[in-house]
Amino acid sequence: ETDEKQPLDAQMGLFEKIVAGLSPGLNTPLGILTSNFDTAVRSFAKIQKEVESLQGYSARLQPLFETGLSLMEMNQEACSRIAQLVSSLKSFVRLDEASFKESDINEGLESTLALLQPELDDRIQVTTELAELPRILCYPDQLNLVVLSLLLEACKAIQGEGEIRIVSRVENEHVQVLISHSADEFEEPTSGQASGSEEDLNLSVLAQVIRSQQGDLELERDAEGGRRFVIQLPMRVQAPSTLPG
Repeated sequence: ETDEKQPLDAQMGLFEKIVAGLSPGLNTPLGILTSNFDTAVRSFAKIQKEVESLQGYSARLQPLFETGLSLMEMNQEACSRIAQLVSSLKSFVRLDEASFKESDINEGLESTLALLQPELDDRIQVTTELAELPRILCYPDQLNLVVLSLLLEACKAIQGEGEIRIVSRVENEHVQVLISHSADEFEEPTSGQASGSEEDLNLSVLAQVIRSQQGDLELERDAEGGRRFVIQLPMRVQAPSTLPG
Protein backbone atom coordinates (compact mmCIF):
# COMPACT_ATOMS: atom_id res chain seq x y z
CA GLU A 1 0.00 0.00 0.00
CA THR A 2 1.43 3.37 -1.05
CA ASP A 3 1.79 6.46 1.13
CA GLU A 4 -0.61 8.25 -1.26
CA LYS A 5 -3.42 5.80 -0.58
CA GLN A 6 -3.07 5.68 3.22
CA PRO A 7 -4.90 9.01 3.90
CA LEU A 8 -7.84 7.77 1.81
CA ASP A 9 -7.97 4.52 3.79
CA ALA A 10 -7.83 6.48 7.06
CA GLN A 11 -10.71 8.73 5.94
CA MET A 12 -12.79 5.73 4.93
CA GLY A 13 -12.09 4.01 8.25
CA LEU A 14 -13.19 7.10 10.15
CA PHE A 15 -16.31 7.40 8.01
CA GLU A 16 -17.20 3.77 8.66
CA LYS A 17 -16.87 4.31 12.43
CA ILE A 18 -19.09 7.39 12.29
CA VAL A 19 -21.79 5.62 10.28
CA ALA A 20 -21.56 2.53 12.49
CA GLY A 21 -22.20 4.74 15.52
CA LEU A 22 -25.01 6.72 13.92
CA SER A 23 -27.02 3.88 12.40
CA PRO A 24 -28.27 2.19 15.61
CA GLY A 25 -28.94 5.54 17.24
CA LEU A 26 -31.10 6.67 14.32
CA ASN A 27 -32.81 3.42 13.37
CA THR A 28 -34.53 2.85 16.73
CA PRO A 29 -36.20 6.28 17.10
CA LEU A 30 -37.01 6.32 13.38
CA GLY A 31 -38.73 2.96 13.71
CA ILE A 32 -40.77 4.23 16.65
CA LEU A 33 -41.74 7.45 14.84
CA THR A 34 -42.71 5.62 11.66
CA SER A 35 -44.85 3.14 13.55
CA ASN A 36 -46.49 5.87 15.64
CA PHE A 37 -47.26 8.05 12.63
CA ASP A 38 -48.80 5.08 10.81
CA THR A 39 -51.04 4.38 13.81
CA ALA A 40 -51.87 8.07 14.21
CA VAL A 41 -52.90 8.45 10.55
CA ARG A 42 -55.22 5.44 10.70
CA SER A 43 -56.69 6.56 14.04
CA PHE A 44 -57.21 10.12 12.82
CA ALA A 45 -59.03 8.84 9.72
CA LYS A 46 -61.34 6.74 11.91
CA ILE A 47 -62.06 9.71 14.19
CA GLN A 48 -62.87 11.83 11.14
CA LYS A 49 -65.29 9.19 9.87
CA GLU A 50 -67.03 8.93 13.27
CA VAL A 51 -67.34 12.70 13.66
CA GLU A 52 -68.76 13.10 10.16
CA SER A 53 -71.51 10.59 11.03
CA LEU A 54 -72.64 12.60 14.07
CA GLN A 55 -75.78 14.71 13.87
CA GLY A 56 -74.95 18.37 13.60
CA TYR A 57 -71.53 17.80 12.05
CA SER A 58 -70.19 21.04 10.64
CA ALA A 59 -68.49 21.02 7.25
CA ARG A 60 -66.20 23.71 8.61
CA LEU A 61 -64.30 20.97 10.42
CA GLN A 62 -63.37 19.29 7.15
CA PRO A 63 -60.34 21.55 6.40
CA LEU A 64 -59.00 20.86 9.89
CA PHE A 65 -59.16 17.10 9.37
CA GLU A 66 -57.55 17.41 5.94
CA THR A 67 -54.74 19.60 7.32
CA GLY A 68 -54.09 17.21 10.21
CA LEU A 69 -53.89 14.17 7.91
CA SER A 70 -51.68 16.04 5.46
CA LEU A 71 -49.23 17.04 8.19
CA MET A 72 -48.97 13.49 9.53
CA GLU A 73 -48.44 12.10 6.04
CA MET A 74 -45.66 14.67 5.50
CA ASN A 75 -44.04 13.51 8.74
CA GLN A 76 -44.25 9.91 7.53
CA GLU A 77 -42.52 10.89 4.29
CA ALA A 78 -39.79 12.75 6.21
CA CYS A 79 -39.12 9.67 8.34
CA SER A 80 -38.99 7.54 5.21
CA ARG A 81 -36.41 9.85 3.63
CA ILE A 82 -34.21 9.80 6.74
CA ALA A 83 -34.43 6.00 6.83
CA GLN A 84 -33.41 5.87 3.15
CA LEU A 85 -30.44 8.15 3.86
CA VAL A 86 -29.27 5.88 6.70
CA SER A 87 -29.66 2.88 4.40
CA SER A 88 -27.62 4.65 1.69
CA LEU A 89 -24.88 5.48 4.19
CA LYS A 90 -24.68 1.86 5.33
CA SER A 91 -24.62 0.66 1.73
CA PHE A 92 -21.96 3.23 0.85
CA VAL A 93 -19.49 1.99 3.48
CA ARG A 94 -20.70 -1.64 3.29
CA LEU A 95 -20.98 -2.09 7.04
CA ASP A 96 -20.75 -5.67 8.34
CA GLU A 97 -19.46 -6.92 4.98
CA ALA A 98 -16.09 -8.32 4.00
CA SER A 99 -13.73 -5.76 2.44
CA PHE A 100 -12.95 -7.77 -0.69
CA LYS A 101 -16.10 -9.40 -2.01
CA GLU A 102 -18.45 -9.87 -4.90
CA SER A 103 -20.38 -6.65 -5.34
CA ASP A 104 -23.16 -5.07 -7.34
CA ILE A 105 -21.51 -2.01 -8.91
CA ASN A 106 -24.83 -0.43 -9.88
CA GLU A 107 -26.08 -0.66 -6.30
CA GLY A 108 -22.99 1.22 -5.15
CA LEU A 109 -23.53 3.91 -7.79
CA GLU A 110 -27.13 4.41 -6.70
CA SER A 111 -26.30 4.65 -3.00
CA THR A 112 -23.50 7.12 -3.75
CA LEU A 113 -25.85 9.27 -5.84
CA ALA A 114 -28.36 9.30 -2.99
CA LEU A 115 -25.73 10.79 -0.68
CA LEU A 116 -24.80 13.41 -3.28
CA GLN A 117 -28.30 14.86 -3.73
CA PRO A 118 -27.76 17.90 -1.44
CA GLU A 119 -24.65 18.85 -3.43
CA LEU A 120 -26.50 18.65 -6.75
CA ASP A 121 -29.20 21.10 -5.66
CA ASP A 122 -31.40 22.13 -8.61
CA ARG A 123 -28.59 23.35 -10.84
CA ILE A 124 -27.10 19.99 -11.87
CA GLN A 125 -29.10 17.37 -13.73
CA VAL A 126 -27.92 13.77 -13.37
CA THR A 127 -28.78 11.13 -15.96
CA THR A 128 -27.92 7.46 -15.54
CA GLU A 129 -27.63 4.62 -18.01
CA LEU A 130 -26.88 1.54 -15.94
CA ALA A 131 -26.54 -1.72 -17.82
CA GLU A 132 -27.11 -5.12 -16.29
CA LEU A 133 -23.74 -6.04 -14.80
CA PRO A 134 -22.25 -9.21 -13.37
CA ARG A 135 -21.22 -9.12 -9.75
CA ILE A 136 -17.45 -8.70 -9.56
CA LEU A 137 -14.80 -9.03 -6.87
CA CYS A 138 -13.63 -5.66 -5.55
CA TYR A 139 -13.35 -3.44 -2.49
CA PRO A 140 -16.82 -1.84 -2.70
CA ASP A 141 -16.29 0.70 0.07
CA GLN A 142 -13.17 2.07 -1.64
CA LEU A 143 -14.85 2.05 -5.04
CA ASN A 144 -17.81 4.01 -3.67
CA LEU A 145 -15.45 6.57 -2.20
CA VAL A 146 -13.68 6.97 -5.56
CA VAL A 147 -17.01 7.46 -7.35
CA LEU A 148 -18.14 10.00 -4.74
CA SER A 149 -14.86 11.92 -5.11
CA LEU A 150 -15.19 12.00 -8.92
CA LEU A 151 -18.79 13.19 -8.70
CA LEU A 152 -17.76 15.94 -6.28
CA GLU A 153 -15.01 16.95 -8.73
CA ALA A 154 -17.65 17.15 -11.46
CA CYS A 155 -19.96 19.27 -9.27
CA LYS A 156 -17.10 21.62 -8.44
CA ALA A 157 -16.23 22.03 -12.12
CA ILE A 158 -19.77 23.09 -13.05
CA GLN A 159 -20.06 26.70 -11.91
CA GLY A 160 -23.60 27.30 -13.11
CA GLU A 161 -26.16 24.85 -14.43
CA GLY A 162 -24.91 21.65 -15.99
CA GLU A 163 -25.29 17.93 -16.44
CA ILE A 164 -23.56 14.83 -15.13
CA ARG A 165 -24.00 11.53 -16.95
CA ILE A 166 -23.22 8.16 -15.38
CA VAL A 167 -22.96 5.04 -17.50
CA SER A 168 -22.14 1.48 -16.48
CA ARG A 169 -21.40 -1.22 -19.04
CA VAL A 170 -19.40 -4.33 -19.84
CA GLU A 171 -16.53 -3.83 -22.29
CA ASN A 172 -13.76 -6.30 -23.20
CA GLU A 173 -14.10 -8.46 -20.08
CA HIS A 174 -14.18 -5.35 -17.89
CA VAL A 175 -16.92 -3.54 -16.02
CA GLN A 176 -16.73 0.14 -16.88
CA VAL A 177 -18.15 3.14 -15.05
CA LEU A 178 -18.12 6.35 -17.07
CA ILE A 179 -18.76 9.68 -15.39
CA SER A 180 -18.96 12.62 -17.80
CA HIS A 181 -20.04 16.18 -17.28
CA SER A 182 -20.43 19.50 -18.99
CA ALA A 183 -18.00 22.11 -17.80
CA ASP A 184 -17.54 25.84 -17.62
CA GLU A 185 -13.85 26.59 -17.58
CA PHE A 186 -10.83 24.40 -16.98
CA GLU A 187 -7.18 25.19 -16.90
CA GLU A 188 -5.83 22.66 -19.37
CA PRO A 189 -2.49 21.00 -18.54
CA THR A 190 0.25 22.41 -20.75
CA SER A 191 1.78 18.99 -21.38
CA GLY A 192 1.11 15.32 -20.92
CA GLN A 193 2.61 15.51 -17.43
CA ALA A 194 0.56 16.15 -14.30
CA SER A 195 0.33 19.86 -13.53
CA GLY A 196 0.85 19.32 -9.82
CA SER A 197 -2.49 20.88 -8.89
CA GLU A 198 -4.67 19.70 -6.03
CA GLU A 199 -7.01 18.17 -8.61
CA ASP A 200 -4.16 16.20 -10.21
CA LEU A 201 -3.01 14.94 -6.81
CA ASN A 202 -6.53 13.84 -5.93
CA LEU A 203 -6.93 11.99 -9.24
CA SER A 204 -3.55 10.36 -8.71
CA VAL A 205 -4.67 9.01 -5.35
CA LEU A 206 -7.98 7.82 -6.77
CA ALA A 207 -6.21 6.11 -9.67
CA GLN A 208 -3.96 4.32 -7.19
CA VAL A 209 -7.04 3.03 -5.34
CA ILE A 210 -8.47 1.63 -8.58
CA ARG A 211 -5.12 0.11 -9.58
CA SER A 212 -5.00 -1.66 -6.22
CA GLN A 213 -8.15 -3.45 -7.41
CA GLN A 214 -6.39 -4.45 -10.64
CA GLY A 215 -8.32 -1.80 -12.55
CA ASP A 216 -7.64 1.55 -14.15
CA LEU A 217 -8.88 5.14 -13.97
CA GLU A 218 -8.52 7.48 -16.93
CA LEU A 219 -9.46 11.11 -17.51
CA GLU A 220 -10.58 12.18 -20.98
CA ARG A 221 -11.27 15.74 -22.11
CA ASP A 222 -13.23 16.93 -25.12
CA ALA A 223 -12.79 20.02 -27.27
CA GLU A 224 -15.58 21.87 -25.45
CA GLY A 225 -13.90 21.48 -22.06
CA GLY A 226 -16.07 18.67 -20.76
CA ARG A 227 -14.47 15.72 -19.01
CA ARG A 228 -15.10 12.01 -18.74
CA PHE A 229 -13.73 9.78 -16.00
CA VAL A 230 -13.47 6.13 -17.01
CA ILE A 231 -13.18 3.46 -14.32
CA GLN A 232 -12.34 -0.04 -15.55
CA LEU A 233 -12.46 -3.12 -13.33
CA PRO A 234 -11.71 -6.63 -14.56
CA MET A 235 -14.50 -9.18 -14.39
CA ARG A 236 -12.01 -11.85 -13.35
CA VAL A 237 -9.52 -10.94 -10.66
CA GLN A 238 -7.18 -12.62 -8.23
CA ALA A 239 -7.98 -12.46 -4.54
CA PRO A 240 -5.56 -10.13 -2.68
CA SER A 241 -3.74 -13.03 -1.00
CA THR A 242 -2.89 -14.53 -4.41
CA LEU A 243 -1.58 -11.35 -6.00
CA PRO A 244 2.15 -11.28 -6.71
CA GLY A 245 4.10 -9.14 -4.30
